[in-house]
Amino acid sequence: MSKFLLLSLFIALIGKASGYGNAGHQAIGTVAEHYLAGTRALKEVRALLKEGENLDRASTWPDRAKLPDKYLTAEMKDFVANNPDHHTFHYCDIPFQQKAYREGLTGTHKKDIVHILEICIQVLQAKDDKAENPLKINKRVALMLLAHLVGDLHQPLHVGCSYVDDKNQFVDP
Repeated sequence: MSKFLLLSLFIALIGKASGYGNAGHQAIGTVAEHYLAGTRALKEVRALLKEGENLDRASTWPDRAKLPDKYLTAEMKDFVANNPDHHTFHYCDIPFQQKAYREGLTGTHKKDIVHILEICIQVLQAKDDKAENPLKINKRVALMLLAHLVGDLHQPLHVGCSYVDDKNQFVDP
């Protein structure tokens, strides 16, 4: 068998590298609710979510907010209008050679996943929904972002990046 044919067969059989998708985020939301069962935290989560809504569905909200406008709820449209760069909230592109996140590294920015998680936590810890925040979000949206981004933080290709030079060699810029 020729090398080309073997390579073609190999490429045809491998799956693409992709994120968790809705099913993965929903599984994370379900597991989170399981671990929060019987706690004050779950009562507070339920108070922020709509009737019949759980973390499994809420955890997909930030990805659904990236859909075309005709599919967005009024809440999503408001979020998108206030955060036109919201697609950058889901990741940071720090060089894979780095062992830890450090602000100012190549691939970090003020609206990367680390900074957005911090803002969400601050919003949730605020006494009420009236507190100012750079994203102009309320506690409900902060919770849905947090539930989603914790999943993003742990999946491939969301934290870390490879950089190459003009000789196609990995570099740590």
